[in-house]
Amino acid sequence: MTSTTRTTDSRAEPQARRSGRSGVVLDSRTMEIENARDLVDAGHGAIVWTAETGSGKSTLLDQAVDAVEDLGHVVVRSSAQVAPTDRGPGRAVESLVAQVVAATGVAVADRLVEALDIAAPTYPYLPEVAAAALGEYLKVALADRTLIVVADDIDRIDALSRAVAVAAISQRQARIVLLGTATSSDDFGRLPYDVRTRPLPRVDGTDVLRLLRANDAGPVAPSVAAHLARELHGNLVCILEAAEHLDADQLAGARLLPDPLPAGAAVHAALEPAILALDETERRALLIASVSVVNRTDVLVAAADCPVEVITDGRLAECLGLVSGRFRFVDPRMRSLAHSLAPLQARTAAHAALAAAHAAAGDDLLSAWHRALSSLEGDPTVVRPLLDLAVQHLRQGEATWAHEVAREAINHASDAERPHAYELAGAAAHCAGHVVDAVSWLRRAARTGDVQVRSRTLMPLTSALTLADDQVPDDVVTRGLAEAQDGRVTDGDRFAIARGLTMAAALHVERGSATTARELMGEAERLCPGEGWDSGLQLAQTWMAAYQVDDADLPRSSGGPPDHEGLLCAARAVAVARTGDCGAASRMLASFIAELAPVRSDERWLDGPQRSVTPIVEAHLRIAQALVEFWSGDLRRAATILANAAFRLPVGLVWAGTASALARRLDLLRSGAVGVLAESLESTSAGTSAPPMRIGGLVDRALSAAFLGRYGEAATLLQLAAERERRDEVRALPLAGLDEAETWALVGRREAAVAAYERLETTTRCLPPELRQAVRDRSAAAVALPEESPAACERAVASSWALDSAFERARTEMTVGRVAIRDGRTAEAHGHLRAAQELFEEAGAPACVEVAAHALAGLTASRAPAQESDGAGDPLPVGVSAPEATAVSTEEWMEPLTERERDVARLVVRGLSNREVAERLFLSVRTVEVHLGRVFRKLDVRSRVELTVLAHGG
Repeated sequence: MTSTTRTTDSRAEPQARRSGRSGVVLDSRTMEIENARDLVDAGHGAIVWTAETGSGKSTLLDQAVDAVEDLGHVVVRSSAQVAPTDRGPGRAVESLVAQVVAATGVAVADRLVEALDIAAPTYPYLPEVAAAALGEYLKVALADRTLIVVADDIDRIDALSRAVAVAAISQRQARIVLLGTATSSDDFGRLPYDVRTRPLPRVDGTDVLRLLRANDAGPVAPSVAAHLARELHGNLVCILEAAEHLDADQLAGARLLPDPLPAGAAVHAALEPAILALDETERRALLIASVSVVNRTDVLVAAADCPVEVITDGRLAECLGLVSGRFRFVDPRMRSLAHSLAPLQARTAAHAALAAAHAAAGDDLLSAWHRALSSLEGDPTVVRPLLDLAVQHLRQGEATWAHEVAREAINHASDAERPHAYELAGAAAHCAGHVVDAVSWLRRAARTGDVQVRSRTLMPLTSALTLADDQVPDDVVTRGLAEAQDGRVTDGDRFAIARGLTMAAALHVERGSATTARELMGEAERLCPGEGWDSGLQLAQTWMAAYQVDDADLPRSSGGPPDHEGLLCAARAVAVARTGDCGAASRMLASFIAELAPVRSDERWLDGPQRSVTPIVEAHLRIAQALVEFWSGDLRRAATILANAAFRLPVGLVWAGTASALARRLDLLRSGAVGVLAESLESTSAGTSAPPMRIGGLVDRALSAAFLGRYGEAATLLQLAAERERRDEVRALPLAGLDEAETWALVGRREAAVAAYERLETTTRCLPPELRQAVRDRSAAAVALPEESPAACERAVASSWALDSAFERARTEMTVGRVAIRDGRTAEAHGHLRAAQELFEEAGAPACVEVAAHALAGLTASRAPAQESDGAGDPLPVGVSAPEATAVSTEEWMEPLTERERDVARLVVRGLSNREVAERLFLSVRTVEVHLGRVFRKLDVRSRVELTVLAHGG
């Protein structure tokens, strides 16, 4: 195995991108690194990760080696850069032995030389004999160390060397671990149980976000990342190549993605041989399958004019799988490649064949779609069917497909038909979340001379412009209002304009402007007085109730299209939850989602439910659902709902950027740091600049400072947030963070704490009554004088018992525990802190669990006999992970650790996060994680909490 050296030459970076070696640790593969660590700890065995070229298996191998390389073991490497023809049988073992000799200084004993010379042309022994000799030599050379053999592309190493290495591992004479990669496990044959071949885990949306960020792709929407992961089979190089062909708006989810995705060089390299191996009939059938919008086998067979056996029994079966009368691509990239390889004439013929097949089956709308794509000069006869097809897609909630169809209709439409086609394309793009496309099409519709089209366009154009720029377009609304005064407009036109005004009112409410919203509502009512058009007013009134404007009542629903009912349901649920009845809100959402927002299958056109909400409305529903779970105290479920929605829907656009704010808050409370999903939502959402979101950003910064023990900074940020909130007209959607009064109390600024407590009358106005009382009582306990604190703490705990939220009860227990330790009631503090820890765990807030655990560890240390006997100073600040807090003076507990592990352990015990430790020691965060994992194993502890207790003599 030929030795290799690494280079940091910048000229190698483009090649690194093309090979998928981004260097970023992907979430889906961290467990594989842990498996490698466990294998090295055990001292024997092998893992060979298998995947196609470009999937990142070499990067994973590098990261696994980085995680175990500095443990004092001997590492030897193999290079796949040397062509197999340049290596005779046995040369890899010869190289391995040479590297071990160089690393250890221990030569091979004379009696073993011949047995190990397997590269000799006349080598007379079996591989097992060489393996026994290799094991005997390594046992002497390595002593107590482990030999880690790193073999990238091990399937390119000669079979004899592989056999010797595997046999040496299985014989277990010496500590040998093999970490390798291969394109396939087919070349290994039957392997002993010590050697495992593991398929590389497929990347998901989170991994793609990390990958593209590491490669400076710019802002990427989570839904786009998930689409790239799914459609490109998780191949990292294919994903990077596709991203290079997409513009910034497409990556951000603001414009329609090409369908199919462009096939880059990596897709060609991986799959082109399989397509070229097909005969002409099979290749034509594959092309027809790639442009078909349904996956019915009967349609494919009719259009391809071939026996079904061509698909089921020939080489085409390796490309298409058939189940229950449906076909699917075995690899979704095959669809892109088949489309890419075919010339325009062949694609046109494929569409013509499908048009004829659908016409024969009576599917006139689908036939019109394929006729449109088979026409090179335009076909006016397809416009009306295409518009009908787009409307049907919208009715079924398939806004992206509706956008594609309406856009195609524009290409064939006459001057008279084009305004309606523009309107429909824009409305569909808006419903899909493609706001840049929506603005473009809707503006074209608004500039036409058709008064009805312009009137109907006002509502979606107002919404699309707001979602794109986070500014409600008052000039557009004003022009619409002026047009309503025109004597030529009909009652229907005035109704459409009034709905545009109510939409603008709802959007203004989201962004904190109640005054403008009231004015717009008044104008809308003047345009359409009476009860005949209450759907528009219903929506705005329900939105006002959700944001608690003027204590608005919840209007009754009168029924309507799924999207209208979906928006009403989302706003009603938020309004109900804000009164404190999260259970009723949750049931309301679950019932509606089950009926009109069902889980989508992977079927193609017209196979879904007949009525369903579009993606933009489902995004409203899912964010409402996540908010309700957050308010009910189940942070774990809230995070799951939010993540699942973010990777499917345009959640970053709705509720004025609430998804971004909620994702950040959940990340901070659950892990103490903002994750890649929250960062992606923030970078691709214009709503984060809204005043309510800016206030939430201040609270997020305060939380981050508090987790680092910088309570003075946290209190100042909370005060700024409170002052801004008091000036706002609208009661923003609340997200639990820190109590300002308690934070000032932790700093020792009682006057500031009392002032913050007095501001609660204003700052808690957006909370349900029971929670408002609990927050007030909790803050009163935090600022109480020592002689008043027992009674204040008792009232705070009693108030929290009325709450269903485990998270809010945990916050109260934490506050009471801090107050008790501050006032010297350590036994009482212990019970409250333990309760806080358990409740935070129940709520799914691990970062807060850590805070409570550190407080308990500090309390345990302060009560240790060694400290009590000599009258040691004040106990550690409860719940404060301050860098100044130190462990006990003795360091006997560190004896098994290396010097670097001791450095890491000292800082972790003092409360620093992994990122802070990395910055302090000039290491990567990943290296800190590696060292900390070893510390845990050597000291037989399972968490940072147990480590802290051990360090303090617990």
